[in-house]
Amino acid sequence: MRMLTPFTTYSENIRQVFLPPWSPELNPIERFWLAMKQQVAWLGFDTLEPLRDRVKELLAEFSLTQLQSLTGYGYILQALQGLNGSFL
Repeated sequence: MRMLTPFTTYSENIRQVFLPPWSPELNPIERFWLAMKQQVAWLGFDTLEPLRDRVKELLAEFSLTQLQSLTGYGYILQALQGLNGSFL
């Protein structure tokens, strides 16, 4: 396990789980960003501002159920429950 600098402190209800480098399949946010990219990949924007506006719109459209579906990998949820039965 990687050591953190001594001045880094976390609340006792936060548990750090380090992922191996280059492991997007273990990082739940990757599926979320894939879903976002699929919505804007083929759209043409002249500047960053319209792109930012579209991303904001898409973020507002995601429901909690959709976010849970995209980021709630079963094996990650099971591992977290194994760390502490009352974690989730």
